[in-house]
Amino acid sequence: MCQEGVIMDRATLVCLLSACSLAGILNEGPYYFKSMNPIYGLCPEMEHYSCMVDLLGRSALLSEAENFIKMSSQPQVSLWMALLAACRLHGNVQLGERVAKCIFELDPESARGYVLLSNTYATTGESDTKANIQNIRKERHVYKQPGCIWIQLDSQMHTFVVDDKEHPRMMEIRAQLKELSKHMKKEGYPPEEQLLLHESKTEVLLHGHSEMLAFAFGLISTPPDTPLHILKNLQVCSHCYEVHYEISWENNGCKRC
Repeated sequence: MCQEGVIMDRATLVCLLSACSLAGILNEGPYYFKSMNPIYGLCPEMEHYSCMVDLLGRSALLSEAENFIKMSSQPQVSLWMALLAACRLHGNVQLGERVAKCIFELDPESARGYVLLSNTYATTGESDTKANIQNIRKERHVYKQPGCIWIQLDSQMHTFVVDDKEHPRMMEIRAQLKELSKHMKKEGYPPEEQLLLHESKTEVLLHGHSEMLAFAFGLISTPPDTPLHILKNLQVCSHCYEVHYEISWENNGCKRC
């Protein structure tokens, strides 16, 4: 882009820093962040700070990420949330508790903060503490936005939620998921243990997320090689993303989703 004379804007740098974070490019990420003002004439905004916290967190540099947030002029909930997600990823309960306290001081009704904290306990096997956190959230009437999936077929929109039982073709969908599960296990694909949070693999695959239900419904409702367009109001979890990716390539590179 620079060679072609394209002007770098705020969104471009967000994409660049996000790519560095997801790819774990620890050296280049901070370089581009520090170069925003002197080279591109852009002042870092909250999205750029969040990308940096995410990059440091994914790289297990949790203390550095915490110091980075404290050095920012106005620590926001989104920054602490990115760090709490990293604490869940690496099972750092001690830091996670401290970060969650900062989140609840800024936003007492942060449902995602409660969910991330309880999942942090779950990754370390502290199921009782996880359940206690969930109970506290419910007692305070803090509810998370439910994850919903939409898939449009023949001009009709179909909606799925986690462990959905309402769709009229649910028995066929479950059967398709069971076949996918057998195929994936035969090919040696295990879901990441940390993503399961001590649930059984079978439960996640067969009764799992709305993404899987919508994907299976699309498979049984369309001819082979039909692209599937699936929308969600929240971020797709890593497990469902990996499943879709694996299935796409197993079908001779067919990009169905």
